[in-house]
Amino acid sequence: MRNRTWIDEIKYYGFYIWWNWIIDLPREIKWSNQRAAKGYADCDTWNLDSYLAGIIVGAVSELKEYYHGTEPTKKEFEKIIKTFQLYLNMLDTARKLTKEETKEYNEGWKLFKQYFTHLWD
Repeated sequence: MRNRTWIDEIKYYGFYIWWNWIIDLPREIKWSNQRAAKGYADCDTWNLDSYLAGIIVGAVSELKEYYHGTEPTKKEFEKIIKTFQLYLNMLDTARKLTKEETKEYNEGWKLFKQYFTHLWD
């Protein structure tokens, strides 16, 4: 394997990144329009589980900060968030959960199912 020189780096960053951006632009526009029209894009369905887990982590984290209800509590929100973070981490690292992580994971899923109808503000 050949080491990349600074000229290779300039070529890469000066040309290929822009070229790839130009090539991908029509697809990105299409996907943005699909998300605006139907709430998801074709590319989101490829790994729907990880896409939704990422959405849930972000949305529940924000909900935890601004929630005005009494149930679930902030601690229960944190457990739900932890469950989906564990899931994403498991997908990224391709490793199994430890016994303690499995317990946290299952508890978070239970809370997610229990409070699913409460996830609004």
